[in-house]
Amino acid sequence: MEKNRKKARAWLKSSTLTEYKAITTEAKLTPRQQDILDKIIISDYSQQKLAMEYHEDVSCIKRALRQIYDKVYLVLSSNFIVI
Repeated sequence: MEKNRKKARAWLKSSTLTEYKAITTEAKLTPRQQDILDKIIISDYSQQKLAMEYHEDVSCIKRALRQIYDKVYLVLSSNFIVI
């Protein structure tokens, strides 16, 4: 599964803003998941910085990112987007 998460992250990093918004909307991310993803992908936050901002342990951010990338990968693969 790790390979799929890396593919989803790479696709998000290389996508246009329009593609990014379309896929994340279709993935039905929660507002918190969307905020975490935006800060990681668009604003280039580190996981440590995000953990401090949310007053959480880094492991919580990592778990959230795994869930996010899994959702995004499912949408990408169901739309036959080659990644």
